[in-house]
Formats: sequence, C-alpha cells, structure tokens
Amino acid sequence: MNRIFMCAALLSISACTTTGGREFETADVTKIQEGVTTTAEVERLLGVPIRKDSWVDGTEQWTYHWTATKHTPTMMSLVSADLNRAQRQDKQVEVKFKGGVVTECVYATFSNEDAPGQTFTSALYMEGQTHRMRCQDAR
Repeated sequence: MNRIFMCAALLSISACTTTGGREFETADVTKIQEGVTTTAEVERLLGVPIRKDSWVDGTEQWTYHWTATKHTPTMMSLVSADLNRAQRQDKQVEVKFKGGVVTECVYATFSNEDAPGQTFTSALYMEGQTHRMRCQDAR
C-alpha cells in the first residue's frame, strides 16, 4: 500500500512539457508591415512556414504555428490519463501576399488557463478565448 501511495505522490509532482512547430518571437511578428514587407523578409524573420497555400488570383498565404503544452498529472491520473491537467499555449501567424508583398498579417494567441478543455482550433471561433490582431499590433 505504501508503494502505491509513493508512486502516486511521485506522479502528482512530475510534469512534462511538449512543444510543436517552430517558436517565433512576437517582436519579429510586429516588424511585418502590410504593403511593405516582402516574402523574403518574412522568411528571414520567421523562418520557413509550416504551410503555404496559393490561389488562382496570385494570392499566397503562409501559416506559422507554435504550441507548448505542459501536462501536470493529478491523483486522478491513476484512474485515467485523460484526467491530467494540461496548460496549453499557442501562437499562430497567417500572412497573405500578393506580388511578393504582404497584404494582410494576422497574429493569434491562445492559452487555456482561463478556458480548461478548450483547444486553439475551437477557441478561434469563440469570443474571448483567443486574442487575434494585426501583426504590427501584436503584444
């Protein structure tokens, strides 16, 4: 019985953090100016995007995404791994270009500290869960 209690105690104080995507700095995002910044400059600032889309009208969209999740086991984790507490933070940048120049840039951040159980994708459509702004206004 003491061994089970000790294992439970150790599990409850250990945490694991996972990340995905390539982290980028908000300060670099603010340097992207609509009508001014070029594709080469965006790639220099943020690196290679995780996704590139093109439309027949010549518009191109690049997407950058980074996420970090910190999993903190609880005593209930012994019953089910789904009962771990997870703090998630996401950052995403969507940049649209036409003729090699930025036409639109949107920066979004999400943290589930205020909305347990929410994910970045579902929060994009929920008022108050995600902060979206023009890149030059990023904070």
